[in-house]
Amino acid sequence: MNRLRALKLSPSAWIGLAMVATFVVLGIFGPWIAPYDVSEKTIDLAHKFEHPSAAHWFGTDSNGRDTLSQLLFGARSALMLSGITVAITSVIGLALGTIAGWFRGWVDEVLMRIVDILLAFPGILMNIAIVATVANPSVGVVILALSVNGWVGYARVARAQVLALREREFVTAAIALGASNRRVMWKHLLPNLMGPALVQMSFGLGGVIPDRSRPLLPRPRPAGRLHLGRDARPSPRLPLEGRLGPPPRVRARPRRHVGRARRKSPRRRAARSARSAAARQVKIQASEDPGK
Repeated sequence: MNRLRALKLSPSAWIGLAMVATFVVLGIFGPWIAPYDVSEKTIDLAHKFEHPSAAHWFGTDSNGRDTLSQLLFGARSALMLSGITVAITSVIGLALGTIAGWFRGWVDEVLMRIVDILLAFPGILMNIAIVATVANPSVGVVILALSVNGWVGYARVARAQVLALREREFVTAAIALGASNRRVMWKHLLPNLMGPALVQMSFGLGGVIPDRSRPLLPRPRPAGRLHLGRDARPSPRLPLEGRLGPPPRVRARPRRHVGRARRKSPRRRAARSARSAAARQVKIQASEDPGK
């Protein structure tokens, strides 16, 4: 506790430290404190898409499973994936960046050209291409795919810091005292570039989980194997019929037959027949008596 007080962190740093500590604790102990099981045996379609309540704090998903329990189960996989990926990429990137910035010359040119080539390709497409080469990709394959081009950011940060630190007085004094290149890099350069490196690592922890690892995780996975960003997500929106009720019924109107004569009633037909008969009788009489 005294060591934490000696750090003299700002209030925002303490808030960030508390958030990271909470995520780590939930990732480690989440499956034990989850209120419900999230395996395939617990599917309950009668309680799907429920709103948050006392029984289900975050509601339920399309299979009727508790969303909060899915978040707690998925936190462990997310913590493992992001932690291992950031650890591998940071170690490789900081080591290569320090070497490139310290030795310069052809070493710097070769390493930086490799970095430029990896940055020229879209990162997510390269990761998907690597995972697609394996028939049944596992989490280890996903970590490997994310580590192939994830170290380039750390290498650029380390190189820029080393180029600025190598001209400082304490580095010049260490060289004058006969310190080897390994000792200068390990004892004097790496401790002084950890500030920007920690900032880069904090961005990497948050970026690996939702953005880059989501389309790379294998499908399907065993029951109960969840990961943040895909399984533990809010329930999808209900269809239009479920949100606004059944659609209104439209009464079909009878089609009008254009161009067809209307049917006449019997009374009108009889009246027309009587008028025709009277007209024919008048013509007959007129033809019989032409003098009239």
